[in-house]
Amino acid sequence: MRFLIVFCFSLLATINGFSQRVSSSFFDGQIYMKLSDDYQFKTNPNSDQVNIEELPFIKDLAVQFGIEKVRSSFYFSKDDGLRRTLRIYFNQASDIAGLLEKLNRMPQVQYAEPVPLHRKSLTPNDLGANNTSNSGQWGLYIINAQAAWDISTGNSSVVVAVVDDAVQTTHPDLNDVCLPGRDVSSNNNNPNPPSTAFDHGTHVAGIIGAETNNGTGIASIGWGISILPVKATNEVEFITDGYEGCVWAIENGADVINMSWGGGGGGTTGQNIMNLGFNSGVVLVAASGNDDVSTVFFPAGFNHVI
Repeated sequence: MRFLIVFCFSLLATINGFSQRVSSSFFDGQIYMKLSDDYQFKTNPNSDQVNIEELPFIKDLAVQFGIEKVRSSFYFSKDDGLRRTLRIYFNQASDIAGLLEKLNRMPQVQYAEPVPLHRKSLTPNDLGANNTSNSGQWGLYIINAQAAWDISTGNSSVVVAVVDDAVQTTHPDLNDVCLPGRDVSSNNNNPNPPSTAFDHGTHVAGIIGAETNNGTGIASIGWGISILPVKATNEVEFITDGYEGCVWAIENGADVINMSWGGGGGGTTGQNIMNLGFNSGVVLVAASGNDDVSTVFFPAGFNHVI
């Protein structure tokens, strides 16, 4: 199974050029807030919606900072700490430091931190120079995939979760390897792309586990494994719910989680999720990025992540 890990180091470049934002590393107007363990709070096991009235200690802050909604985005998790980690959306984005300071001084709050901004790793439009050894699939040739296939071509019992923008499960090179997946952004069981602009996850899934030796499409490094598709955004440019997608994958049978996205923002919430995956026996692999080699890229920079 070890050779399967190498597939996850493709697509490592990150998209250049941030639009005008308060922060280039975190989502504007969003924070994660972890409630203290002794604060009485009951999550709804069937919904991510939270009534702000259930959090009376933020009533004044809701007015001051324009808090628009609170979301229990890990409501489905078996982990009590993640169920108590809420996602707050507010419109006074330029004053995030003030809101964080006030929340972190409250006894009801264990910690509050910005939500990291994750961009998809660059999808190349050229897989490299043609050569006779791999019919033009330069990456497979460079990593000696053919030698690895002589040892093993993968097993369908190995479940690799592709947490990304979407995965086209009906693609002719993926339709027989995809398991039932999830859209954690829309809270439904359809991980397929809503438009052709959501093509990154399908590309990644193909590199990881496209059907191979079937006379169509491409060959994949993880020839023979099963893909667990997890759609983790409703936006083309960003992976808005990557951490939520990872938690769903951890708790729904993933052996490996592929995260071909990231950014410069770390945080306690992300590390807590990587700890959960590691302690559950899941292999966590993330893109390292290559735009700025002097800055740590997350989630790749967290402990327990390859």
